[in-house]
Amino acid sequence: MPLAFALVAVLAPAGVDSVGVVWSEATVDPRARQRVLAAVVAAAGSGTQIVDNADLAARLVIAYEVELAVVERQRGRLELLELAEAAYRRGDPEGARAGTEAVLAGLREEPHAPGVVALLVRAHLLRAQILWTEGDAAQTDAELLAALALDPDARITTRRMPPDLVARHGALADAMLAARGSWVAPNVTVGDDAVLELDGRPGSRPVPPGHHVIVLRRPGAVPVAAFVDSEWAPPARDERVSQGLPMDAVHAERICGALALRVVVLVRMRRGRAGVQQYECGAGFANAWYGSASDLDAGVRLATAAKSVAGGGIQVLGDDGAWPVVRPSVGVIRDPRVDEPVARPWWRKGWVWGLVGTVVVGGIVTGAVLGTRGSPGGYVVDADSFLGD
Repeated sequence: MPLAFALVAVLAPAGVDSVGVVWSEATVDPRARQRVLAAVVAAAGSGTQIVDNADLAARLVIAYEVELAVVERQRGRLELLELAEAAYRRGDPEGARAGTEAVLAGLREEPHAPGVVALLVRAHLLRAQILWTEGDAAQTDAELLAALALDPDARITTRRMPPDLVARHGALADAMLAARGSWVAPNVTVGDDAVLELDGRPGSRPVPPGHHVIVLRRPGAVPVAAFVDSEWAPPARDERVSQGLPMDAVHAERICGALALRVVVLVRMRRGRAGVQQYECGAGFANAWYGSASDLDAGVRLATAAKSVAGGGIQVLGDDGAWPVVRPSVGVIRDPRVDEPVARPWWRKGWVWGLVGTVVVGGIVTGAVLGTRGSPGGYVVDADSFLGD
């Protein structure tokens, strides 16, 4: 089982300017879409990254987010496990046992933490070594089987463990693989849009008997995880970003935070007419522009030049009653309604880390329009530096 993983900051590097575009409709006439995106590129200026369908891109990022505090606790567990391994090597089994138990307890509390399977395997193997030296063959086998259940194809060498214990691990692994035909997949209830990870790998599959780590990622929702032996009913979705126009500043800020945007441009097509409104991240909504679809270029230019309304403003494109009657000229329609100022939420103040697995949120080309936006760079941790051998 590949144990490598990456932790990528979802914050754009200094100096990168990113603008997102969100549509109210699932499908928009391709020519109108291209006109809007070209106008946004022209208004944003050279060197700006344009993220088309920013709501969908943000939903994917959120499904893989891990808070920095969780990452730091996981780093602490790795350090504690390394200390426990060192204690065992210098002849301190009690110190090794205490450290290993603390690591396992922490992993049980946060099964969604990055690299959890790799640490579990190392911890079970260390416990097996401690029990082996104490002459407890039955419990040694239990620990070896716990590690093999998570990674049945793994093999260890005499550089890591004593030859007799290596041989026992190999015998148990051979017996487990010989019974592969009787393995079953955990019974987990997932939705059509969910991505399931089983023991660090994407997708469900038959696995050996024992406890397994399942992480469920649903677009726009906080990921959930659990230790499962046979079946699991995941909790209800904790939705952070829904598809379509952000209905308020809190929703808009979540898109801003997930993709490190400067502004979000909202676009709605309705009965041959168009509406464009800008949300300035950390500030609020600006006044909306309404007009003929044929005037989209000018509309985008006017809407993106408008300043955010004092007090935070409100999103008006989704309100049919706010759309004015057709006017012969192009202009900015000012709406007097405002909300209270919206405090910048924690995900804009702190670092939020995206755990990147199989999802690809897309590429980035400076000054170009993209379907989705991936990580622009940032801090990366791989298995070699984070988990070690």
